[in-house]
Amino acid sequence: MASKFNLSSTSPEYALLKRRVKAFNERINYYTKRNSGDIMLPEKVKASELRNQILTRKGFNQVISDLNRFNSKTVAPVKVTASDIPITKWEKQRYVRNLNRRNAEAKRLLEQEDTYKGLMGSVKEAGLAPRSNILESQEKLSRKQLRDNLNATVLRGSESYHKIRAEQYKENYKSALRNNLGYAGDELSDLIELMPSLDFYWAYLEDPFLQIGFVYDPSEAITVANRIQLALQEHVLKTAKNKKWGQAFLSKNSETTYNLVPSDTEESDYLEY
Repeated sequence: MASKFNLSSTSPEYALLKRRVKAFNERINYYTKRNSGDIMLPEKVKASELRNQILTRKGFNQVISDLNRFNSKTVAPVKVTASDIPITKWEKQRYVRNLNRRNAEAKRLLEQEDTYKGLMGSVKEAGLAPRSNILESQEKLSRKQLRDNLNATVLRGSESYHKIRAEQYKENYKSALRNNLGYAGDELSDLIELMPSLDFYWAYLEDPFLQIGFVYDPSEAITVANRIQLALQEHVLKTAKNKKWGQAFLSKNSETTYNLVPSDTEESDYLEY
């Protein structure tokens, strides 16, 4: 696994990124003045936004390489089936690179389809299945539709895509626990907070026992809570028991059971809606 890459605002790497972004945007300005509207140029970028998409040295090098590739040769117009408006050779090449990167990961997930049955149901239902090349679509896209598709594919091909999804899913899942399982949901939410977002994200997608569903009575809530607790513990035992957060998780998990409704809580109040 690639090591984490700290791209701080004071690092020499970030200074390099800002220089490359400035040069890229200056080239966009230059070609915009000479463009009569017969080609869709790339959009300008911000160093701060690109930094949020970078997690490793490899990802940093890929971004720098993309910016450097935009020049007088790659600004040449390229016709695509999906639009009457040509795009630049640079943007087509970047789109294909990111699409291939995304689809390679999707193929890997499909190969484990049998075990990939968590809350999202399947690879396809999770929106992670391989995608076709939108540029080859027979259906004509408007300028905005084409731009949105190009941008979305670049984002999905970035290192940060799953990290962003992971953070959103983790928060949504904790909210669902609290809404469906009441007291036990609060306890499980505290437990899940110990897990890094990406670790929880993959467990969440791959493990069918992390499903919550709809809970209608306290006894069912207890059953669901215990199932989720055991599933989370099993995941940590397999992947992270020797890591600091894994040890903290298992230590706290061993102290928590959901066999009984707390004695000072009325059964009818156990679920908080």
